[in-house]
Amino acid sequence: MIDKHYIDSAIKIRKEYLGFHSKLEQCHVQVKKIAENLMDETKELDKLKDTLDKYKTPEEAQNAIFQKLNDIDLQHRKISDIYKPINDKIEELRKQEVILYENIRRAYPNLSQEQIVDIINENLNKKV
Repeated sequence: MIDKHYIDSAIKIRKEYLGFHSKLEQCHVQVKKIAENLMDETKELDKLKDTLDKYKTPEEAQNAIFQKLNDIDLQHRKISDIYKPINDKIEELRKQEVILYENIRRAYPNLSQEQIVDIINENLNKKV
């Protein structure tokens, strides 16, 4: 059997992961709205190429194009700002999982990877 503190660590990691996984699902609605805005900005940029002759100078046309590109970049950053903290935390949890696994392997060198995974999963299924 694997010591309780290793099992508790695995449970903690799993619970945190599941919490962030559901948070990602909630963010999906926000990102979908931003993606729609991004598509609108892209369509407007595409329309600009058909109306370049309405600008008095090339600089005006260039400024209009740059503004649309900035708007697109802003929408992209909004999406990144939503996902980055969650992705960072999930990556941190993945690293904790690897460290936990390595610690278990050192503490129980006679257990195979399959045995370790089975024992941990059995305990996770009971408590998570």
